[in-house]
Amino acid sequence: MKCVKCGLAPATSYDSQCDDCAGWTREPLPWPDSSPAQYSGYATYKDPGGLAMAVIVLLACGIAVDLLALLASANQVSVANALLSDPFGVSVARRDASDGLNAIAALLQIIALAATAVLFVIWFYRVRVNAEYFGPNSQRKGRGWAIGAWFVPVASLWFPKQMADDMWDASIPALPDGGRPRVSHGLLNGWWTLWISSLIIGRLVDRIFTDTETAEGIHDAGVASMISDVVSIAAALLAILVVRKLSDRQRAKMHYGQMALYAPAGVPL
Repeated sequence: MKCVKCGLAPATSYDSQCDDCAGWTREPLPWPDSSPAQYSGYATYKDPGGLAMAVIVLLACGIAVDLLALLASANQVSVANALLSDPFGVSVARRDASDGLNAIAALLQIIALAATAVLFVIWFYRVRVNAEYFGPNSQRKGRGWAIGAWFVPVASLWFPKQMADDMWDASIPALPDGGRPRVSHGLLNGWWTLWISSLIIGRLVDRIFTDTETAEGIHDAGVASMISDVVSIAAALLAILVVRKLSDRQRAKMHYGQMALYAPAGVPL
């Protein structure tokens, strides 16, 4: 990729400019390895690249499972429409096949969600510690909240997002003059909005599924499930971008040696 400013030299900085246009006055440091860890007096830095890739793979698997669930829900709606047109025109075998496909998709969604959630929280904690390494005083919540915030009722609706905002800002490489560039939280806002929406819609779908004795109930449950799957897929796609972007920014900041050099020496936490 060429520099967006001069269009001649390769882009090497976080803002897609070459070293000359970006104003760098020294050679960048080598890309950090996850071992041995590098640390300031406040926190230990570890490269989040490996964890990020694993999370992205699981999110992609979750999208594939959601696509299967979307197909199962579409089939359920088709069966419901057939029942509404002719209550005796749908065989028991077709109804059983539809129910079986929905059951398999639901089970796979639970497995995919559980596996992704565990690894995502581990990654989230890792980048939270890294953010503290870059800016010890830039985080409004303690690192323990990187795990606990996801499980505390009500607080889980905004604490993780607040922490993600702080980590996002702390991980932006500083400008050559030491200033901090202004960054947008649009990607984070979109991801979090879709994530919360998927939780709410999922609860509504669970309630609708309690009334599927009639053709109308089967139809409504299928439509609601399709909406839930679409929102979940969109949320997962943005989550992939968030994981990749935040991890790359931390690696870029470490690449240019912009750790918290002013932190007092001591044993890393």
